[in-house]
Amino acid sequence: MARWRWWVIGAWAIVALIALPLAPRAPSVLQPGGFTAENLEAARARRLLEDRLGVPPSALVIVVRSTNELRAGDPAFELAVGRALAGVASAAHVTGILPHTLAPHQVSADGRTVYEVVSLDLTPDRSPDALAPVEAAIVQQPGLDVALAGGPAFYGDIQTVSEDDLRRSELISLPLAAVALLLVFGSVIAAGVPVVVGGIAVLVALAAIVVVASITPMSIFVLNLATLLGFGLGVDYALLMVSRCRE
Repeated sequence: MARWRWWVIGAWAIVALIALPLAPRAPSVLQPGGFTAENLEAARARRLLEDRLGVPPSALVIVVRSTNELRAGDPAFELAVGRALAGVASAAHVTGILPHTLAPHQVSADGRTVYEVVSLDLTPDRSPDALAPVEAAIVQQPGLDVALAGGPAFYGDIQTVSEDDLRRSELISLPLAAVALLLVFGSVIAAGVPVVVGGIAVLVALAAIVVVASITPMSIFVLNLATLLGFGLGVDYALLMVSRCRE
């Protein structure tokens, strides 16, 4: 490595330039789910339910809460709920709605909260794609608080939080690591090398993830792992090598 250092640096510079346009696409090609395998008995049972009984692949829950004295069963409450959700049935990816009026167990004990089950034509991993169309179809009504819940909302939150955590880790961990390295190495150039190595490692890893995720499903959590391993090992091994050389 030391003998061919300029060749090594040049090769990594080329790899980094190739990875640069691919890395930002990583969050969009990853899936928020991935908690089960398709060859499990539970997965096969789910496919049988979908094929033979018409059970939807996924479902979204719309929670409606009264903010005044109206309760489920009151004509004014039911009329307001109907107005709020009138456009949901025609929203993208929606295949049907099970309203609380047909399922009494979807009404809370005090009658102030109800929920509607919205069937989707998407797999659980792709179900967050229905959040935006359904949310856009909901018309807020006075006296009602309407919110989305269920598996699709959970998966969507996972994806959003993972991306936010990735950005936060870059903004917080990188400067702290640079300060720690500067204190240990006592030189700006020496301290900057592990940071650059870690940054390029993450960049190349994210680009590789984009390529692999186009072939096989991958979880959104690999974003956090790529950052952890890229920066963490880059800094740790730099400190380890310096410590061993000093010994």
